[in-house]
Amino acid sequence: MKFYKTITIISLLFTKNVCLQVPERIHDSFIKYDKKSMFTIFPNIYKFIESKSETPDYNRKEMLDTYKSIYKDVCVYLLNKKNNSLYLGWVPLRDDRLLEKYYKNISKKINFETNVKNVPLYFIVCEAISSNNTIQAKKILCNPTIDLNIDLQLLKAHLLNFTKEYNTTLDLSQLKTYDSGRWYLVFNY
Repeated sequence: MKFYKTITIISLLFTKNVCLQVPERIHDSFIKYDKKSMFTIFPNIYKFIESKSETPDYNRKEMLDTYKSIYKDVCVYLLNKKNNSLYLGWVPLRDDRLLEKYYKNISKKINFETNVKNVPLYFIVCEAISSNNTIQAKKILCNPTIDLNIDLQLLKAHLLNFTKEYNTTLDLSQLKTYDSGRWYLVFNY
């Protein structure tokens, strides 16, 4: 049964599928997903986390419960948000220099055949506010199917570079109330 669950998750997350469009590469370090694709990706990641949460290790269980809560929250967000939402996948390993630096530390939680360079390490849910040319980061989610201890200041630098390229402002203020302010602290201190 686990084998079939894994195959289903892999096929839904990492293949061109009827319900998934190929994500659009909009920056060296970011790919953009459409809302329809996220309706498939986020619930399936939630199911993956749920399948892994039966563990005797208390710390791991706490971490997985937190992931479940975050992914459940983002699934609710998907249902309630407007058309100005922007779904980004952070793919820093497309940079060969970073891939070489971090490759030996990558741990895949699922045995997938997709090149690790194309797998988002984090998903960023944003809202575009056209009235003041701002991208407001709402949620940042770790991709639990791949484990890599990477410097999160790199994510911040890539986000700032992305907004600079598109001549927009990055607003991180919404992160104060998301995930106990963790991401706001990571990006500001």
